[in-house]
Amino acid sequence: MTFLTLMKLHQSPAGASPLRIPAAPPQPPAGPSEADQKFEYLHHFYGYQPKPDRRKRAAASRDDSNQTGFCDKVKKMQRFFGLSPDGKLSEETLTVMKKPRCGLSDVEPHEGAVRWRKRTISYRIENYTPDMSAAEVDESIEKALQVWAKVTPLRFTRIYSGIADIMISFSHGGDIIKSMFEQTSLD
Repeated sequence: MTFLTLMKLHQSPAGASPLRIPAAPPQPPAGPSEADQKFEYLHHFYGYQPKPDRRKRAAASRDDSNQTGFCDKVKKMQRFFGLSPDGKLSEETLTVMKKPRCGLSDVEPHEGAVRWRKRTISYRIENYTPDMSAAEVDESIEKALQVWAKVTPLRFTRIYSGIADIMISFSHGGDIIKSMFEQTSLD
């Protein structure tokens, strides 16, 4: 560029033409638009499926919030997270949508799926591993459950006797564990 500039300066003014530097081409957006992210979130976690003609209209208008199916999925998401189910993408709803979370759907893929119908889940540690102190086990389990509590509406409460929603037990022997998993086959 410096060479071209010097050449231009040394030409006679009569034969000089303006130096035209092409504008930089427009850069594509870094990722999907915010509207696309909302649709993708509701599709992935709540099964939102716009009809093909609606998808085109939504892409053109970038506002699919008046469609019944869309509002229903927003309400379902809001109920799941304990928000007021009005079907509108309020700031509170958008904040929840932007939080980090696991990649599994919040809706049941089929009727036989197991799901807790409550928000406070009890857990009980039945025994401890000899590989860690009881305090280390307690702390590790508490930390793991807090990871879930931070990104879901679930809360975890430890109980010390009786049957809990989550029974935690340590054992050795691969055959015991293997047989437990074989009994829970999805076939």
